[in-house]
Amino acid sequence: MDSQSFYRLEDGIDCNEIAMDRHLVINCTGLCVLPNHFTSHAPQGRNDYYFLYLCKGKLNMQVEGTMRPMLPGQAMVMYPKHEYRYQMMGEEEIRYYWVHFTGFGAASILEECHVPCGKLLTIGSNDEIIRQIKQMFTDFIRRESWYQVAAASRFMTVLTIVGQCLTNATRKIGQLDRILTSLHFIHHHYTESLTLDALAAMEHLSVSRYRTVFRECMGTSPQSFIIDLRLRRACELMMQTDLPLKQIAQMAGYEDPLYFSRLFKEHFGMPPSQYKEGIRI
Repeated sequence: MDSQSFYRLEDGIDCNEIAMDRHLVINCTGLCVLPNHFTSHAPQGRNDYYFLYLCKGKLNMQVEGTMRPMLPGQAMVMYPKHEYRYQMMGEEEIRYYWVHFTGFGAASILEECHVPCGKLLTIGSNDEIIRQIKQMFTDFIRRESWYQVAAASRFMTVLTIVGQCLTNATRKIGQLDRILTSLHFIHHHYTESLTLDALAAMEHLSVSRYRTVFRECMGTSPQSFIIDLRLRRACELMMQTDLPLKQIAQMAGYEDPLYFSRLFKEHFGMPPSQYKEGIRI
């Protein structure tokens, strides 16, 4: 497979631009395949962000001012206008996918996906990341009226996958799968009476073990997670409808409106009536 490059601007050489008129813009993307030794060095960096995902070979990558080995399955996002340098290590052919992106929402997307800049990111071999980037190639080749929106959407999927890989790496392997059945059940039945005994039984765990695994995966207890779901649903109903608070409380899973009001105030620092009134202003 040979190197490939695709550019947003058909007359641009590298499309090294800042575009702040849209949320996310893919300036260019491609696949780099190099069999011989090389060094890529940009003392001033680029105007846009630079995502690099190494699939084969080894790179000597500048990370926070020092050169470190980058291995297959690792990625890096480089800041705009920051120096970057990398070079081939060893004799094995280098193969990496790359994306240059910009937009007024680029920084917030990276933050929301928990993808840091300027660090080596170990995400492993991931066929879906490669598939999404190759689909971006097709978008740029076809250049239909919506191709830039499609390319941006695919890259958001890439960043989401990277973030998931990084998040899962900080969890105990397979832990989330241990509570996935009950999580789906909670999301579908959170307005009903849910007991820890029943949820733990779904996962074939003791109540104490289920509580521990749940907290490790979700960062909170099962009870707090359910309360949060219910109260967020109540907030949505207040924003989207003019239903009375008593009915909203019932639809969120609380038959006692006084208990609902007390719980809501503890959670948000104000009673639901005040929250609802603030929405109407």
